[in-house]
Amino acid sequence: IIWFYIPDNEMKFNDKITASIALIALIIAWDSAVSSKSSGDIAQKTFEENQRSANFNNFEQRYNSLLALHNDLHKSVGIFLDSPDKMDGKGGIAASGGKSYFQNIRKMKTLEEAHNTLMGHSVISPYMRVLYHLLKHIFTYSTNPDIYKKYTSPLRSLIRNDVLYLVALNTAIIYKDGS
Repeated sequence: IIWFYIPDNEMKFNDKITASIALIALIIAWDSAVSSKSSGDIAQKTFEENQRSANFNNFEQRYNSLLALHNDLHKSVGIFLDSPDKMDGKGGIAASGGKSYFQNIRKMKTLEEAHNTLMGHSVISPYMRVLYHLLKHIFTYSTNPDIYKKYTSPLRSLIRNDVLYLVALNTAIIYKDGS
């Protein structure tokens, strides 16, 4: 179309053909640039989606590992709390079982005394550490409350009430330095 608007006396035939080819090349280059940008945008979105997917898979894998460890330790705590005192041959207590341990903690006068009794226990302390890491893992993954509920609700349903009492006791002490 432009061909007919250029007067013959200003441009020779060869110049018109060269200008037409240059214009066609410019249009093709422009279309190629637009296509490249579109491809780049798609590649960027795909990359970001793959990153989100990889992060989620890593979260799920670690969550499942921590949950399995939590379940094993929770079972150990339950077995301990259900265990009766071991008696010696003379009718005395040879070793305190979990039932009396739990009752003694419940009877303590101060929260700090109960907390100090709970700290460093060979069965309960490892459970508390794993529970802490599991909850921390959930809360550092996302700030979305729906994510919290999705992963903490099943966890809460697994914890026995007596163990939950000990968890509450473990978290109730705030020291003067804020820890």
